[in-house]
Amino acid sequence: MNIIKDIIQTWSLNNKVTLFLLENIETDWLQAKINGQGRSIGEQFIHINNIRSFWINKVGEKVDLKRDKKYANDTQALAEALEKSSQRMSEVSFPIS
Repeated sequence: MNIIKDIIQTWSLNNKVTLFLLENIETDWLQAKINGQGRSIGEQFIHINNIRSFWINKVGEKVDLKRDKKYANDTQALAEALEKSSQRMSEVSFPIS
């Protein structure tokens, strides 16, 4: 049993599920807000990416992976940002894996 390998695989699976969810949401729904308030669905994905970017900068080298809310309705831009931040988060968290 290799706990680091298991954590990395779990992180990868989590990102795959996040991307699967994003890819299966109608583009029009990205603008929707629960009860008409708070972050839209697309802004929630931006938030996930930006929180990853925050932690990457705290524990690793300073890399700006943040995305502005203007990308919240662009499925491809969201997916690319989430892919990059997931990969970088994995590299920063477990640099010797």
